[in-house]
Amino acid sequence: MDKLEGGGSTTWVLSPSSGSHFGGTNLTLTGSDFSSFFPNASPWENFTIDSSADVGKFSSIVADSNGELHISYRDATNGHLKYASNAGGTWTNYPIDNGGGYIGRYTSIDVDSNDKVHISYGNLNSWDLKYATNVAGSWSRSTIDDGGTGQAGMYSSLVIDSNDLIHVSYWGRSFDLKYATKSAATGGTWADEIVEWGYMTGEWTSIALDSNDKPFFSHCDETYDRLELGYKSGSSWVTPTIDSGSSGEIDNGTSIAIDSNDAKHIVYYDDDNGNLRYADYNTQTNLWQNTVLDSNGDVGKYPSIAIDSQDNLHVAYYDNGNQKLKYAHHNGTSWSFSTLDESGGMHPSVTIDSNDNIYISYYDDTNSNLKMIQHIVNSNDPLGEVQVEFVGYGNVTGTVLDDEIITFTSPPGNIDGEVVDLVIWLENGSKIDLSVSFEYETYDSDGDGIPNTSDDCPQTYGDSTIDLTGCPDNDGDGYSNSGDDFPDDPSQFSDYDGDGCGDNPSGVNADAFPYDTTQCTDSDSDGYGDNLSGNSPDHFPSDSSQWNDTDGDGFGDNPLGNNSDNCPLEAGNSTMPGLGCLDSDGDGYANTFDAFPYDASETHDTDSDGVGDNSDAFPVNAMEQFDIDGDGIGDNADAFPEDANESVDSDGDGVGDNSDAFPDDANESIDSDGDGIGDNADEYPTVDNFLDSDDDGILDLEDAFPEDSTQNNDSDGDGYGDNQSGNNPDIFPNLATQWADSDSDGYGDNWGNSSWNDTRLMVWPGQYVEGAEQSDHCPTIGGNSTVDGFLGCSDGDGDGIADQYDEINGTLPQDSDSDGVLDAEDLCPDTTEGVSVDENGCEITSQSGDESDSESDESFIESLFSGDSDTVTTTVGFGAIMLAIIALLQTNMVAAMLPEAFKWVQVLRRSHKLTGEEEKELIYLQSLVQAYYYDSNMLNQELEQLRADLTGRYTNNEIKKKTREKIVTLIEDLQRMDETQLGAIANSEAYFGLGDTTDASERTELLEQELAMRTYDEAAVVAPAVAAAASYPDASIVGGISPEDGHEYLEHPTGSGEWYYRNQETKQWEKWQ
Repeated sequence: MDKLEGGGSTTWVLSPSSGSHFGGTNLTLTGSDFSSFFPNASPWENFTIDSSADVGKFSSIVADSNGELHISYRDATNGHLKYASNAGGTWTNYPIDNGGGYIGRYTSIDVDSNDKVHISYGNLNSWDLKYATNVAGSWSRSTIDDGGTGQAGMYSSLVIDSNDLIHVSYWGRSFDLKYATKSAATGGTWADEIVEWGYMTGEWTSIALDSNDKPFFSHCDETYDRLELGYKSGSSWVTPTIDSGSSGEIDNGTSIAIDSNDAKHIVYYDDDNGNLRYADYNTQTNLWQNTVLDSNGDVGKYPSIAIDSQDNLHVAYYDNGNQKLKYAHHNGTSWSFSTLDESGGMHPSVTIDSNDNIYISYYDDTNSNLKMIQHIVNSNDPLGEVQVEFVGYGNVTGTVLDDEIITFTSPPGNIDGEVVDLVIWLENGSKIDLSVSFEYETYDSDGDGIPNTSDDCPQTYGDSTIDLTGCPDNDGDGYSNSGDDFPDDPSQFSDYDGDGCGDNPSGVNADAFPYDTTQCTDSDSDGYGDNLSGNSPDHFPSDSSQWNDTDGDGFGDNPLGNNSDNCPLEAGNSTMPGLGCLDSDGDGYANTFDAFPYDASETHDTDSDGVGDNSDAFPVNAMEQFDIDGDGIGDNADAFPEDANESVDSDGDGVGDNSDAFPDDANESIDSDGDGIGDNADEYPTVDNFLDSDDDGILDLEDAFPEDSTQNNDSDGDGYGDNQSGNNPDIFPNLATQWADSDSDGYGDNWGNSSWNDTRLMVWPGQYVEGAEQSDHCPTIGGNSTVDGFLGCSDGDGDGIADQYDEINGTLPQDSDSDGVLDAEDLCPDTTEGVSVDENGCEITSQSGDESDSESDESFIESLFSGDSDTVTTTVGFGAIMLAIIALLQTNMVAAMLPEAFKWVQVLRRSHKLTGEEEKELIYLQSLVQAYYYDSNMLNQELEQLRADLTGRYTNNEIKKKTREKIVTLIEDLQRMDETQLGAIANSEAYFGLGDTTDASERTELLEQELAMRTYDEAAVVAPAVAAAASYPDASIVGGISPEDGHEYLEHPTGSGEWYYRNQETKQWEKWQ
């Protein structure tokens, strides 16, 4: 036998508590923690399920109908959702979602009626609530809730009801506590709804179903640090507070279970005090009661509760202070507590199979393993044996069946009966005095439980207690058979008058007249017997207010009783106004009260006109009997007896007063416009002659704008008012095709030339109006052009021709050598095409390749390093250096790092070869990009409009082919760029050919010159900044979202340890410091 140790329960129950003095009574002693007697024989068995990596967090376990186990959990090392089962006879495990990162958090598992597995879990990479199942044989995954504009996936709890409907509660960061359902059998889509709104409510949710499959959720409202219960009341969700958190913050775990009586049980963690707490509903007070279950250290995190078939409670929870798995059990009477694993116990999950075997999965946080511990409660192997002393009568051996039950048999005792104490002796010599005792019963010859000394029939088994003790009593009413007139009827024992009815008024077949042999029952308890042949019979046995009927018509003689007879000596059938009188026509009214005693359809004639009230339309008016049109006016007085809408015609015009607008004027009956003037006399019968809708003092009949108080006249009839200070004024009050002049140059915004439709920009004012006159060809620019139908455009030379069309007439300034410098300013007007020129239009000679060039370079460099400002400004120029750096590194970030001094210096030399026409078009093209680079759709529309305009102008010989081709090429390039690229070049004149350009060797030289110009400190700052900016990752590279703060991070290059975060405003990567 195992060595015995001290311990055990402090609450004991002995059943039965008494027995025969002969001994041999089988006894059961109930308590708890009996396993402490046998430290080497624990009822719990521990298994390591998965030790492949850091695995086991967020575990959830369920037992199927065959008792086979299924566990879902997280692989933190690889970022997987994993699944383990012993369904094949041995434990196997494998990943079912290997997405990496933050996959597999907050898992919850259950099985349907076909033992198919269903799992909810979080994908915190994208903040989705996910779902996995093997219903189809192989595993499939889908999304329950993608979070919408918020987040989902945390604190999910899944359960399946008796109809295979899946219920999931979870926390969505935007909407807080949410609930989703879907059929496990038929599939379909998830239906979700919000249970409770609130910034931080719905955390650590747990779901359970009552006997009607109605869901209930326990959860934390972290905003108020309280425990709440969510469920549906009618069609609305309610979330009453279970624990207000006044004694401590409620957080880090809740778990709910519902017993066979639909009572709710919740365990949860008090974060402030480090306690495990328990809440249940008190049906006596109709209030929730909260209890601290375990306060021994920082205990109670991540609790999980389950209920067995006997409604006993089983709770697994984490001892956070000591990293242990703890277990609490309520056996229906009291709680007991024990430690199941000393090395770890995070995220426990408890399930109970159909045989009440207990299984707990958990994370061993010491060894980073998934473990499972089980308690097979129906095991036939006892824990061991103990000695039980019946004080004064010796010891017997007790068998300890499990942690709560000891069985043994009583030894012989005192024949006269005695109560003895019980003691458990331990093998080490110590003892446990029990708080229960056993009573030996005295001798009983007939074995009826009554000692012979008290038994009136000691040799005959009996249980009578009233007239005799211990004698036979067949009906068990306490009276012996010999003293009972009704030995087989427990409700009666006496019959004084011997009529077969018992004298007990509350018994079966009780005698209402115990001293009258002719009467037994009185059904209505009115003192008259039901037997019509007996004394004082009752003719109405079910009506206590009546008992006699002299005339036999069914109505009782008692005038104060129910349905009393108004004519007790004359049989009758009347019901109104009195009962039981003569009613010849059978209409219910007695003849004495019936105005028509032989006409069943009439009873009254109130106005005495000889017509019964039922047929008389006016029963109280002797002058009227009929109302054909039913308007309430008798036909004799009705001017329109067949028209229910009319009855009076005051003016005699044949139109009833109700329809007559002028009931007292025979010449008028209609006023269509309601102005008080009859249509016959009204010049405007459909218009109110006195209406002024806009209150401007001008009647609507005379007001061109009756709804606008700022306008009243429209001379040209174009819908725009003549008043220039009013709403929508007409700038051209006498020209019907024009009303607006946006640039105030005297020409209208509208146009009548349909060929302009394809060249007008959509942002320009005005519209096409057939036959429009004085049309402004340039409606956004005040101008003075007057010829060729192109009015209102800039005309710099005052020749009447718009500037943009002057080239056609040969009036534009000339650039003979096409070097970009107009002839009027060109000191070298005949330079060879393609060579670089200075601002005066003269060729710039090369400085490379010969000795003189080298000397020139050398003297230049010396001057540059000497700090000669003239050399810098006149020869190189700060703007050129800036453009060279940007062109070389091709990054906006580097340009942004340059000192402010370099951002305003203009380019001091010209080297592009643009015509004036090309330069104008390029300036306009760059303006479009600067205006719309952030909206690629709008920019694309404007570019297409420009392309169409160029084509039209080229066709009309307004621009050159070379200009059109160059601009169209740039348009096509711009349409292929995204918004980031467009923003980068929007302000770059070099891109549009409007600034200097340099080749590769010149860019390198310029960069060296720029660095030489700086002081030592400037070079030390800029050079590293340029190098660092070049190493930044491109904005198009995608990083990962952190579940902790929701920001996007990137390690670049991979494995370098250098981290960057996404700036949400600029969308660029910035280095994490």
